[in-house]
Amino acid sequence: MDIKKIFTEIPHFSFKYNGKVYNGFETETVRTVTNVITYDFGNGIKVYETIDIYDEFNAAKVLLQFENCSGTNSGQLSEICDCDISLPFNENYAAPKVGHRLTPENRARVFKAIGSNWVRDEFFQYAEYIAPGQSRTYACEHGRSSQGLFPYFDLNEGDKGALVAIGWTGQWNARFTGEGKTINIKTGIEGLDFYLEPHEKIRTSSAVIMLYDNGRDNACNAWRRFFKKHISVIGKDDRPKEGPISIGGWGAISSEKMIERIEKITAFGIDADYYWIDAGWYGYSTGPCPTAFDGDWGAHTGSWVVNQTYHPDGMMDVAKAIKDHGLGFLIWIEPERVLRNTDTPKEHPDWFLEMSPNDPTLLLDLSNPEAVQGTYEMVAGYVEKFDLKCYRQDFNTNPLAYWRKYDAEGRKGIKEIKSVMGLYKFWDMLLERFPDLLIDNCASGGRRNDIEMMARSVPLWRSDYNCTFDYEPEVSQIHTTGLCRWLPYHGTQPGAYANDAYMFRSTYAPTFGVFFWMHGHEDFVEGDPKNEIIKKYTAEFKSIRSYLSCDFYALVENSMCDTTWCAWQYNRPENGDGIILAFRRPESPMSAAGFELKGLDKGSYMFTDADTGEEVIANGCDKLNVVINEKRSSRLIRYRKV
Repeated sequence: MDIKKIFTEIPHFSFKYNGKVYNGFETETVRTVTNVITYDFGNGIKVYETIDIYDEFNAAKVLLQFENCSGTNSGQLSEICDCDISLPFNENYAAPKVGHRLTPENRARVFKAIGSNWVRDEFFQYAEYIAPGQSRTYACEHGRSSQGLFPYFDLNEGDKGALVAIGWTGQWNARFTGEGKTINIKTGIEGLDFYLEPHEKIRTSSAVIMLYDNGRDNACNAWRRFFKKHISVIGKDDRPKEGPISIGGWGAISSEKMIERIEKITAFGIDADYYWIDAGWYGYSTGPCPTAFDGDWGAHTGSWVVNQTYHPDGMMDVAKAIKDHGLGFLIWIEPERVLRNTDTPKEHPDWFLEMSPNDPTLLLDLSNPEAVQGTYEMVAGYVEKFDLKCYRQDFNTNPLAYWRKYDAEGRKGIKEIKSVMGLYKFWDMLLERFPDLLIDNCASGGRRNDIEMMARSVPLWRSDYNCTFDYEPEVSQIHTTGLCRWLPYHGTQPGAYANDAYMFRSTYAPTFGVFFWMHGHEDFVEGDPKNEIIKKYTAEFKSIRSYLSCDFYALVENSMCDTTWCAWQYNRPENGDGIILAFRRPESPMSAAGFELKGLDKGSYMFTDADTGEEVIANGCDKLNVVINEKRSSRLIRYRKV
């Protein structure tokens, strides 16, 4: 299958106009300028399709814009499928005989992944088969793009398949339908049915399609390389070339404590990139708010002024200490969800949407250009004031019900479309003005990690499951195994009680958080034995960080069970080196495992155990045997070609 042929010779999007189905080959005129195709349908509607073809990866990205070029309201636009293509699958399908099971090898399947829902199986993949005549329909939940389900799919049959990524930070949907010897793929925004006002122009969702014919592991790594080169902001402009290491500080601890901790932590030799100030630094609280679970700090969300009780110098002294100690400043703000009685909605009530007069939670109306500009100016002001290197935006509410409530009659979906467009404009303005700024994308963890957000940000906090102080390390293993198939950059942190290699290594993701001295009760105590453990494994992480965004292989099938092992291989074929991280889970009865390594040639490699220093030379195609005698233990093995 050739991606260029599909997107130049075959209809690949569709929509209804006043109930009639149209596609890109049913137009009055077609005009192409560079990679933008203009379709004029002769009814006042023009569609502009941007197609980027990536021959190296057999991939394409498509994006549609709709414009009403007339002086009157358009007809009704509905069932917009920004991607609508049929690909050859199930060509050898044979129906089973009566009383027999359907043989899985004879039909295609779609791998879907669970979204970020504060559950153990976040990002875990489940396969569903699609026979001719069957359909599978998917959607996110409540308007957050990776809540419920992750907006990334692998349509697979044997060694061939199609990776599908949806770019829409709202309520997307996808449908896979078996049609004889093909499977049709439709993606778009759910529930649209609107007219466009005179000369109104909007965009809809984007989609990336990557075709492969050499197996799922190779497809995974082609995708990771494509993502790094053409999607991610990491390494672009003046931004960091690797995922950062951050030291965490709760926003409602005092400036004095923050500065003391920064001085002690850096003097001790914890080598990090950012000092991360999370929520609680703003508003007018006067009582103690020592952790995210204590105090009334949350009631001030929307009063974006530095809290003078905790920070009498407005955090300028903290900003100076951060810079003086060689760190970048990262700060948390949540402009899209505010509480009714805070500063911003009092000053600008027309910037916000409400569900009812009695509901204290308001949603920033990013379809309002004034709200977009005002929010941009507020955040940009803090970027300049504190010389921020990373802006962390959180979003802890479900927007879909708000958007639907404010749709005008006959305009279902327009509030969502214009709000998402406003969000993209807000972030694009920040990135253009500050070419060294990294945006950390958080939404109750990783609930908005679609491809459009990933083109503008990095999820340094991939799941709120890790908010609890005592979460299970196996959850981090499960999340990493699933998420690495799609995102080469994402992050988490060890639990507050982490004190061994197993816990630290379970959280080795491309970005890493050191949050042991974050909250009010977590002072840096000199001489505490735990300090040396934290220093050791932070340094170990930094020594392998460059591998964690390279080629990835799950050497053991991802499992929810504590009786098995977990093992990852990160391979850097251009340098002939890599690492293996292996974990014997707490209930596993197996003290040894043999791994068939991937991506290596038949030459000799030196394998070095990071814990024992033992070195072994072996052929890259031989099985690697790993022994872990104790339950709930790990091994880090480095290798290089010799």
